[in-house]
Amino acid sequence: MKTILIFLISLLIVYFLFHLFFRYILPWLLKRWIKSLMKKPQDTSIYDKIKREGEITVDYITSENDSGSDFKDSGEYVDFEEIDKKEKT
Repeated sequence: MKTILIFLISLLIVYFLFHLFFRYILPWLLKRWIKSLMKKPQDTSIYDKIKREGEITVDYITSENDSGSDFKDSGEYVDFEEIDKKEKT
């Protein structure tokens, strides 16, 4: 009888501890973690935007399969012919 009572009391204590953890402590920890994740990109973007006066930066966007000599996907090629103004009149 005594062991059953100890078991039930310990089970009740464990239940309340889990309830306390999942109700109050876990959401608080998740909020802090999310706030720290939200803060990281802002910290880096502030330093990226600060530039000295007269500084020029060029950002290149390259694709993985860009070979430089492949003109198939680089746009439409238009053949043109020069016309002299003298011949036109």
